Amino acid sequence: ELSETHSLSLGAQHGCAVVHRNVGEHGERQVRCWGRNDAAQLGTADAPQTCGGVACRPTAVAVALGWQPAQVEAGARHTCARLQEGHVWCWGDGQQGQLGRRLPEGTTEGAPAVLDVAAVAGARHLGVGAHHGCVVTSDGSLWCWGRNDLGQAAGSDAVAWQPVVLFD
Repeated sequence: ELSETHSLSLGAQHGCAVVHRNVGEHGERQVRCWGRNDAAQLGTADAPQTCGGVACRPTAVAVALGWQPAQVEAGARHTCARLQEGHVWCWGDGQQGQLGRRLPEGTTEGAPAVLDVAAVAGARHLGVGAHHGCVVTSDGSLWCWGRNDLGQAAGSDAVAWQPVVLFD
């Protein structure tokens, strides 16, 4: 099932891969995730085919038609994917800004949602840490978001709730 893998990333207790799947005449790329799903980091509210409470088989992330992922990155309890056209989508635990947007206290994002900053729409490279993420865009800018207690996302705030430019 993972024979044509385009990207693979392992988080603290989950993993994800971008795989090619043959569908009819055309193939499609999918993000498939497995492992612990306590914060919806697998991209679904529930994980089918569980083994002792964790998803033991790669589960397809539920997304809109035409979604063409190029890269996936797994954090501690969140996941982000870079699409071929350069948009970045994130899901899972966002309590420390790691989804690039503020969520209501105590909630998680089970469905992928796009980073709502026009400047990161041209993402060419994506990196995700335990509680933060960064992209390099097509113009060479570096944008980061999430936990910032050690300067991971630059700026002076403890959390960068939206992507901020570190250099352009």
